[in-house]
Formats: sequence, structure tokens, C-alpha cells
Amino acid sequence: MLFNVSIYGFHILLFLVVFNSSLKYMYSSGVWNLLQIILALFILAITFMDKKNRVIINPKTLLVIIGLSAATLVSFFYQYAFYDSKVFFKFITLSLLMFCGVCYGRHLNVISFMKISNVFIVVFILYFSVLKIAVMDESANYLMYSIAIAFVAVANMGIAFYKDWDGKWLSCGLILLLYCFTLHSRSAIVLPMFFLLFFIFIDHVKKKKLLKLIGTSSTLIAILGGIAIYSDITLEDLSQLGYGAYRLISMLSGEYADDRGVLLYRSLQLISDNPLGYGIGAFWSLLGYYPHNFFVETALNFGVFVCLGYFVISCIAVIELSRSRIFILWFYALIYLYYLAAWMTSFDYLSSFQIHFALGCFISCLSLDVPPSSVALGSRVDPRPKYS
Repeated sequence: MLFNVSIYGFHILLFLVVFNSSLKYMYSSGVWNLLQIILALFILAITFMDKKNRVIINPKTLLVIIGLSAATLVSFFYQYAFYDSKVFFKFITLSLLMFCGVCYGRHLNVISFMKISNVFIVVFILYFSVLKIAVMDESANYLMYSIAIAFVAVANMGIAFYKDWDGKWLSCGLILLLYCFTLHSRSAIVLPMFFLLFFIFIDHVKKKKLLKLIGTSSTLIAILGGIAIYSDITLEDLSQLGYGAYRLISMLSGEYADDRGVLLYRSLQLISDNPLGYGIGAFWSLLGYYPHNFFVETALNFGVFVCLGYFVISCIAVIELSRSRIFILWFYALIYLYYLAAWMTSFDYLSSFQIHFALGCFISCLSLDVPPSSVALGSRVDPRPKYS
């Protein structure tokens, strides 16, 4: 009984983490952050209360998570560390989410989770954007709201790719992709298109149809180019789709620029001066703002060795996303890489709940020794798997 409760709790926790910023539109952001940590503690408490011990943790996996948490915890004692109670609260949340992922990552029912996510997104869009029954909270983060919707688009297209381009999943993904052009974030426009192209490329490589892909792509580019030349549609027209489209087109045309390049350049200088890191939150005193890049901030705060650890995990995730070896492992690789890509151009390390939750789940499932044919799409993996 307790084990089943913890499984359902894990599904709810993943939903809260993925849609955290969207849910902030309805209530205070602090409520949802608090719910995350309470639910994570509840799930871990059940794990220790389960006398049948049905949660099996690979010691190597646990060692990786403990090492990563310890390496980042040390940075609180560095000379330029800058933190308060909120920072420490977020740090604890990140660690708890990773441990929950390690304990229960293999028990996710991917298809059921995605079906619920699709229903939620449709209702949310209708409720706030189309029917405008309620007004969004102006203090909420519109960027993160856009990123959450774009993730659902990517996940739908990804599942369609995994299921040999299933029409229903692909339709949902493409519809949401088109909706992303009206959103607030440039990343919400670029990332779904990038991942769709990645899926198409991998599919053609596996089927040894790369030349066909090149020919089809060239033809499509020529057609779109002809339409753009002989039609009355201009970049200015496209920029009216939404604020994200406006900023993206302005950036590509050279009319819009920000100081992220300066932050990046200054961060790299500081990292070269001290590769071991300056301490968590050190960017406030050294730069005045966070670097808008996950790896750069990680190297700046915790040192290049911690950054290298994240980079190695990212490379493994790219390999698993390409191999499509085990469905649940592939899905966690997708979550991790999608949000990591979003954090490469914006957001700070301590807000990366999605990245660290997916990281814990991914590492847990990475050690599974389960043949692809034995794991049906959407089903949970054997609670007591064999490890390689």
C-alpha cells in the first residue's frame, strides 16, 4: 500500500516540477515550491517506512548523486559565496528531487503521464489564453510558462518518433509547436523546432535514408524560400505572432541585443582566473547578475570539475536519446536535455528543478539491464531490476 502511494506521489511530483511555472499563474509561486519539497520529503519518508524494501537503489548511482550534492554544498564555504535562506532552501530542494529520482525514476508510466500533461496543457491554454476566463498573474514568469508548453510539444513529437511517427502524438506535438510561436520566449520557439529536426535526422540515419533527407530538406527549403520571395509576408508580419517571435526576429536581423554576451565573456575570464570556483551565488558580487548559461554558472560557482561532471552526464544523455534503447531511459534523457538546452540561454542554476529531477531519474534508469522488447511503451519497469 505504501509503495503504491509513493509511486502515485512520484507521478504528481514530476507533474509539479515540469509544470511548476505554469501553475504559478494561479497561485503564489512559493506555494508550489513548498509543495514540491513537502511531497519529495513525503515520498522519501515512505521509502524508509516500506518494510518490504521494494525500492532498489544501485550504490554507484547513489554515490554519483551524493558526490554531486557534496561538491556543490562545499561552495557555500567559498570566499565569494553569497546566499540567504531562500538560496539554501532551493539547494535542498534540488538535492531532494535528485534523490527522489534515484529512488522512483524507473517506476514512471510515461504514456499515462504524457496523456495527463496533454489534457492539462489544452485546458490551461483554453482557460487563460483562448477563452480568457481568468487573468494570469502578472508577477508570474512568462518565460517559464512558455518553456513548459514547449516541452510538452517536444515530448509529443519525441514519442511520435519513438513509436515510428505515430500520427496522434505527432499531431499533438505539431499543433503545440505552432502555438509556441505566439509565446513569450525565443527558446520556446527554437527548441521544439531543433528537437523535431534532431528526431528526423536520427530516424533517417537509423533507416539509412540520409541522402533522401538531404534531398527532401533542400526541396523544402527551396519551396519555402520561393514562397517568402513571391508572397507579401515579411519578417515584420511574423514578428507580430508574439513577443518571443518579435525578439527572435529582431535578434536575427541585428535590431535587438542584450548584455548576455558581455556576461558570458566576463564569466569565462573569471573561470580562467580561478577554475576551482568562487562559491554559490558569487556571480552577484563578481558580475552583478547570473551568466544565463547553466554550464558557465556551474563552473563559476562550483568549479570546472563539477561542470565537467554535468557535461559528461549530458553527453551520455545525448547518446541514449539517439540510441532509443529503453523507453523510460530515453524519456528522462529527453527531459534532461530539453531543460538543459533552455538553461543554456537563460535562468539560473538554483531554479533548475527540472534538470536535477530528470538527472536523478536518468542516472537511476541508466544502470538498468532491461532488453527493449521486455519494456512496453508506457509501462513501468520491473520494481526489482537487474543491474549491469
